[in-house]
Amino acid sequence: MDVRISGTLTCPPQTSLRTVARMMAQYAVHAVVVTDAEIGDDGNERAWRIVPDTALARYAADIDGVTAAGAAVEPIVTVRPDDSLQTAAARMVEHDVHHVVVTDAATGRAVGILATLDLARSHAVARG
Repeated sequence: MDVRISGTLTCPPQTSLRTVARMMAQYAVHAVVVTDAEIGDDGNERAWRIVPDTALARYAADIDGVTAAGAAVEPIVTVRPDDSLQTAAARMVEHDVHHVVVTDAATGRAVGILATLDLARSHAVARG
């Protein structure tokens, strides 16, 4: 991938949406990965769905009554760390999403999130 992918924030499905909002605010991120309730045989959590920041607006009236599972969107769209930015951008367009989860090819574990803002940053500094 042509951009630096840092770690990702995850939470279990039963996490309250208010807690997810606190995570987003504290770490200045726009999405949190909801991990599968079950851990794989290799001991790794699996990316299950994603809670984008738009879910906070969608459920603002009932933020305490909604869980991460209830606010998460599907399908989760993934790319691999060795995929190009063009591939990631094409997947975003194909699925009409603003975030893709970067997953480890061997484990399926979420290792990062790539957002449209990351694409903008990459294009802003690209030489050409």
